[in-house]
Amino acid sequence: AEGTPIYGMPVLNVDHAERIVICNFDHKPGYAGVPNPLYDMPEKVTLMLGDAKESLAELIRAIS
Repeated sequence: AEGTPIYGMPVLNVDHAERIVICNFDHKPGYAGVPNPLYDMPEKVTLMLGDAKESLAELIRAIS
């Protein structure tokens, strides 16, 4: 949205995916202070909170 801290940044339409996996440290908004609306889509989003290296290792184990 024009006038927001993220105006002009590239937009990925990941909300159109069937399933989304997000590896993030916490629920807090990022550097721009803008909340991520994907966090409010529990029916399609798997949110793996914590250290990204550990989350990725867990994800790889789960799909192997």
